[in-house]
Amino acid sequence: MSGMNYQGIVVGPPAAGKSTLVASVLRSHLDNGAWVFAHDPNHQFQSLCAKYKNAGAWKVAAAKAAADDAPMPRGALFYDCAAEEVSSLAVELGERHNRVGAVRFPMVVAFDEGSLLDDSGQSHVGKEDGRLMATRRHKGVGLVWNVQSPTMLMRRFWELSTDAYLFRQPTDRVRTLEQLLGLNPGELAGLPSLPAYRYYHWQAGKGLV
Repeated sequence: MSGMNYQGIVVGPPAAGKSTLVASVLRSHLDNGAWVFAHDPNHQFQSLCAKYKNAGAWKVAAAKAAADDAPMPRGALFYDCAAEEVSSLAVELGERHNRVGAVRFPMVVAFDEGSLLDDSGQSHVGKEDGRLMATRRHKGVGLVWNVQSPTMLMRRFWELSTDAYLFRQPTDRVRTLEQLLGLNPGELAGLPSLPAYRYYHWQAGKGLV
């Protein structure tokens, strides 16, 4: 994952290792100075970041830290709000602080275990999710979507993705993934038999890497 011009989809069944991979991606970006925002209603990433009930609670904490001339923790988990609140916060901060070539507030925004599906899904894209996907580079935002099935997200998510991490999937979903990613029939033939915590990594313009 390089820069903030990134949109990754992590797909696989429960207990395959998806959240472990997402946690490692988020931790890497925290270590490299980025801000991390995760919509985490299932409390998967509690050891990574400070927790906030919603975006409003984060803004209150940020204002207090600024008034006290104290640093804010760069990681934030949101556990009791709609996913759209997290998308809206990222859009707001990106528009305020960032532009192409001058990203002062680099962010990675993650939506865990299909938590974005209250706003976007297999038949629609929520307004703020659409704004983020279309202008992520301009807003200095990298995106991570974590879902169990490839059909939980409509095709536009796949078309705009830079990376996909493919964990074990049933045989009947393999061809769907190959079509979504522009792969030849059979390139993902080993996907149904992958052991837990193993995955294929696809990159736009490169294929499987």
